[in-house]
Amino acid sequence: MSNFVVMRGIAFSFAAALLFLSAMPSCSGDGPVVRDFSLGSRLEPDGSIGDDSLIYTLKPFNKKGSNRDLFNHIYFQGDTVCFSLLVSRPVAKGMVKAWFVDPVSGRGYAAERLDIENRRISGFSLAGSLLDDFNRERRDEPVRPDHFCCVPVPFEVRITLADGRGGFSVSNKSSFTVRYEDRNRR
Repeated sequence: MSNFVVMRGIAFSFAAALLFLSAMPSCSGDGPVVRDFSLGSRLEPDGSIGDDSLIYTLKPFNKKGSNRDLFNHIYFQGDTVCFSLLVSRPVAKGMVKAWFVDPVSGRGYAAERLDIENRRISGFSLAGSLLDDFNRERRDEPVRPDHFCCVPVPFEVRITLADGRGGFSVSNKSSFTVRYEDRNRR
């Protein structure tokens, strides 16, 4: 065999090895890549979004009282504002933070539930909790005549991850809407 053929074989092998290594996930401090970031009202057992609707139809609030009373009424109906991320590599739960941010005030509130299963990050907060948090200054005022009905409530979900292999911060903006229906009239 000539030196040219041997050198060409070595060069080809080297190029193939570089291509293979560049396709592998990096361990050099790069954070995971977000493959999917979804929002909705229900999570599947695997942490993916089961219902991408953010419109909640609730029993009417038929009492007088404060906004706090209305928010508690909504809270105890149990409707959740959910998020789900799929990332390129497994992450440790202690390294992930999830916040629901009120875009009007800029204040963030930790997600009420945060689950990490291998490469899936998911969680939620209750719609009543978010209304209460986002309207702190008005909670003790008499309940609004519209009961916050049919008015989109903007929010942002912000997820941060920092571990020894890298990190990221990602967000998704949307809104949810509360509606009322007397379920006994059907």
